Amino acid sequence: GRCLSRSTLTIISKQEREWTGTPSTTQLLNGTRLSYLQLTKEYYIDPKSTAYALLGTKVHKELEIQGRDVDATLVEKKLGTEITGTPDLYEYSFHDGEHILVDRKTWGSFRVAKVLGLKAIKIPDPSGATYQRSGSGYKAGEPKMITVFEYDPASQDTFESDMQLNHYRLLLEAAGYPVDKMMLEVIVRDGNTYIANSRGITEEMYYIPVRELDDNDVLIYFNHKKRDLLHCLENHIMPDPCKPWETWDGIRCQRYCQVWEHCDVGIAAHQNES
Repeated sequence: GRCLSRSTLTIISKQEREWTGTPSTTQLLNGTRLSYLQLTKEYYIDPKSTAYALLGTKVHKELEIQGRDVDATLVEKKLGTEITGTPDLYEYSFHDGEHILVDRKTWGSFRVAKVLGLKAIKIPDPSGATYQRSGSGYKAGEPKMITVFEYDPASQDTFESDMQLNHYRLLLEAAGYPVDKMMLEVIVRDGNTYIANSRGITEEMYYIPVRELDDNDVLIYFNHKKRDLLHCLENHIMPDPCKPWETWDGIRCQRYCQVWEHCDVGIAAHQNES
């Protein structure tokens, strides 16, 4: 029988955007090989693997509808000519007097913890409790240790979100919209669960500031990625393998890449997993 309802399958089939010849911000944030293969090869999608993507799409759509009813708000407006981008939300805060660029994400707690830079450390229990019996690594009478989380800037992994929002900022500014602040509005899809709490994620939504990068650094990065992608498409050249940060240190190749069967690195990742 059918794996899912026809209406759901129809929605899934329309998730992929048609290639217009102009790359988007999100396409260029992907590894060049990934974007190249998505544009040049046929590939299959496991419908049930898109559950979280569908959830994110539904949330985005609902918030988009609500956002259009708020004064001084710009929602899902496509910008740019050489490289396109569609910011989720641009609004004016009457309270702070600031123009704010917001990008909405639906992430798992692991990724949220990485973006926040949370690091687990052991400290003595503030209550003064001690171990009643000796055990592995501790003795009776010693202070009981508990796990807490601290923010560690060195552990933060914000490259992708920093680049994405800063490029949106440049597109907005070029169109005459000033940007005073950039924020990520994140829904934690496994929020309020044991595994999320074990990673230091104690809330179900986060509003995370994004730092402003040097304009030239952002432009150089995206123009370089655009040049590489278009060169490979025009000359039918397989791009170099995706960079480690583009593959989430290999996790994307193993679990989340839809075109892995056309890539030697993807094939090897699946063979190693089995």
